[in-house]
Amino acid sequence: MSLAALRPHACLIALAVFSFAPLASGQIYQATEVMDENDDILGHLLLNPSGIGVDSNDNAFVTAYGSHNAFRIPPVGIVTEIIDSSGDGFGNSFGNPLGLAVGPNDDVFVSGTATNNAFRIELPGSTTEIIDVNGDLMGNLLSTPTLLAVAPNGDVLVVGQAGDNVYRITPGGTISVIIDSTGDGAGNLLDTPTGVCVDTAGNAFVTAFDSANAFRITPGGIITEILDATGDGMGNTALATTDCATDAAGNVYVTDQVASRVFKIETGGTITMILDTGGDGFGNILLTPVGIDLDSSDNVYVAGYNSDNVFRIGSNGAIREIVDASGDGQGNFLDAPIGVAVDSNGSVYVSGWESNNVFRLDAIPVEAPALGPVSIAALTLLLGLAGRRRLRS
Repeated sequence: MSLAALRPHACLIALAVFSFAPLASGQIYQATEVMDENDDILGHLLLNPSGIGVDSNDNAFVTAYGSHNAFRIPPVGIVTEIIDSSGDGFGNSFGNPLGLAVGPNDDVFVSGTATNNAFRIELPGSTTEIIDVNGDLMGNLLSTPTLLAVAPNGDVLVVGQAGDNVYRITPGGTISVIIDSTGDGAGNLLDTPTGVCVDTAGNAFVTAFDSANAFRITPGGIITEILDATGDGMGNTALATTDCATDAAGNVYVTDQVASRVFKIETGGTITMILDTGGDGFGNILLTPVGIDLDSSDNVYVAGYNSDNVFRIGSNGAIREIVDASGDGQGNFLDAPIGVAVDSNGSVYVSGWESNNVFRLDAIPVEAPALGPVSIAALTLLLGLAGRRRLRS
């Protein structure tokens, strides 16, 4: 599966990267399945969960492409459906959602790829269509909206994949195109945009699958290509840039699902490949990275769609696989993770497209003396004990 193809087209508990070497204080990650296909008590199904986000109260939200709906997953309590195929209930329907973002006021925004629209959901209960197929009403149509993002000032950015453009919708409802197929206007084109993210200064960043590049758009409208097919310029090329996220300093992180690479683009323009198919270097590989997010300490989390895992890239560069296909290790598997989001406590949420579920990954501190090489038996015992400490909301 690729985002471009959707146009209407461990656990054993994943190790926090302990190798068979001296083990000092660290973490292991405990996986908890917080929603499965049938967890809504009213019978609303979760099929092909995709976009995922969290609000300031650590509620998680997830869109479901195959069941045409979205859900709220509270830290403790009952899962509830917050929008279904009827959309706003006034004739504006909602189909095959991919993108989800949470605004500064905890409003939830979702995009319908099949219905060519996006909605704002003000909980509890008020749903408003904020853009439809007519786009900006100036002849620029919205076609196949994929991912979206919300700026600090409340502006919503929506990617129109098939239209090769990205829209800004202000809180007051003004709609404008911030980039189209002409890209930066200097010959660097935008072809099949997929991802969008925003930094704290309000700069927008857009990734494009077929043109294998990424752009920065300032609040004033200046467009600059910040990544092209040459990748980092060291032979690590970009083939199909997919999604992006930013850190507190304004650096941008871009996934490439075809090259199976993740790039960091610093504010000064330096580009570094920070993750590739080699994964953590301990046999846990990365294939088809899609979703990406950061925590408050600028640790990066990447979902590997075809490797059925999630990696954590520490702010110091250390790479850890934190969950794999075994999911929670209790029979709830993770298959084709696509979306990833981190809450204020550092818990990581990941959606499994093919396994029709959502996991929460919680870091558990481990204090261990550095007494020399760790035996396989000791490591197995450590993981076994952690595995029995499964938490459920």
